Amino acid sequence: MQLKNKIKMMCLALCFAFTFLSAQELYTPLQIKNFEKVTTHQELLNYLAELDSFSSSISMEMIGKSVQNREIPMIFYSGNSADRHIKVLIFTQQHGNEPSGKEAALMLIRKLAIDTNRELFQNVDLFIIPSLNPDGNESSKRSNANKSDVNRDHLLLTQPEVVAIHNQFNKIFPEVTLDVHEYSAFRKSFLAVGYVRSTEEEFGAPTNLNVPKSIVEYGVDSLFSFLNAELTNSGVSFSNYHKINGPADTVRASTAGIIDGRQSFAILNSFSFLVEGQNGKSFNSDLERRSLNQLKALESFIEFQNKNYKKIISIVDEVREKSLTLCDSVVIQMDYNFNGEKIELPVSILPSMKDSVVSMLYSSEIKGIKSVARPKAYLIPSEQIDVIELLKKHNVNYSVVENPEQIETEVYKIKSVNKKWLENKIFTIAETEINPKNYTCKTGDLIVSVNQNAGTWLSIALEPESMWGIIQSDEFKGLLKIDETFPIYRIMKN
Repeated sequence: MQLKNKIKMMCLALCFAFTFLSAQELYTPLQIKNFEKVTTHQELLNYLAELDSFSSSISMEMIGKSVQNREIPMIFYSGNSADRHIKVLIFTQQHGNEPSGKEAALMLIRKLAIDTNRELFQNVDLFIIPSLNPDGNESSKRSNANKSDVNRDHLLLTQPEVVAIHNQFNKIFPEVTLDVHEYSAFRKSFLAVGYVRSTEEEFGAPTNLNVPKSIVEYGVDSLFSFLNAELTNSGVSFSNYHKINGPADTVRASTAGIIDGRQSFAILNSFSFLVEGQNGKSFNSDLERRSLNQLKALESFIEFQNKNYKKIISIVDEVREKSLTLCDSVVIQMDYNFNGEKIELPVSILPSMKDSVVSMLYSSEIKGIKSVARPKAYLIPSEQIDVIELLKKHNVNYSVVENPEQIETEVYKIKSVNKKWLENKIFTIAETEINPKNYTCKTGDLIVSVNQNAGTWLSIALEPESMWGIIQSDEFKGLLKIDETFPIYRIMKN
């Protein structure tokens, strides 16, 4: 009997050792291919399923499907601390031709899978979507299969991939989000003058002026200082993210629009950021450097949340609590502030790739142009079906009128509709006048209070003069009719 028990224990030990060893050896598809070719989506699914079957430290669920019916997986990992965990949502490859974030995410997930004691990030609940645009990955294209830029769809939610991530955000309600991209270092305009941008990892804080200052300031002052030290010590260069279309351009912050992943979650009072790794000359070129740099960026970002989880939770909790009683104004038009400032931009000189710098014009800040007083609520007539459906997609809280009654409102009259140059592009901007009106509610009308986490989002989305509102889209341009009333009303009293 003792011999049988010994044999049984030896078998169990061997099985455990084999399982642990196998999990340790489960290198990513990119690593197996010696970093020579981007992981296909089927390889990604197979690999994650294999990790999930080996490890109790991670779990996988499918959160949606792409236009071409490819499944979109999300990985969950929870540290072993007994404290309240900080919830961190990381999503990569919104742009299909930017694969290094996905490859880094797979390497990170492997590390999490073999972290059997869940000690790597003890204070974090981590949610990782390694490829939000699998169709773009398969075609090596920026857009999805509908030829839509999914990172410009976070307001209208017309694409299934973006709907999937917003559904998860509303379900998880994370304190922190990170949107992972690659920037175009090798633009033809730079190659033509003999140099390319050389910073390897650029992080961007929210730039929309309505994002709570406490979030932006803690990000820029504390997070970025930490990232700079961590990445520099690892031999990876760091900077704030800059938008540059060419050597004759003015260096500036990226868009302030709530149409992209970073801003759309930041405006919902999240500690929300963007990282842009330096890309390669082609889809498959220099993948080892690109992916390992992105891996270091991801690990450093998560470690900051792990070390500072109490502080970040307190900041986010406070701004979310304040959103329930806000009565300030909302900036609905903003633009870069150009004042002749210059910046020294790190570059690599071709063909030697020797480090150098170039001096370029720089806009270091965004200025507000127009603000509106925040109403108590918006009244949406029941016939505005498309507007109501959009609010439902965004999980906005509202009440439905059951008994018709008269309500004091403010209404906009559209005086003109013009084009205006803001953020280096053309926007549709209405000129309005506002007047009081006693409006008789109908059964089925919606009353949408701004005293909710999405309150600021509501004003940016629904105001007729908003540069980032729904009226910028073809679907809702019909709401702007000259000499007519804008069919969304403002309730100014409780």
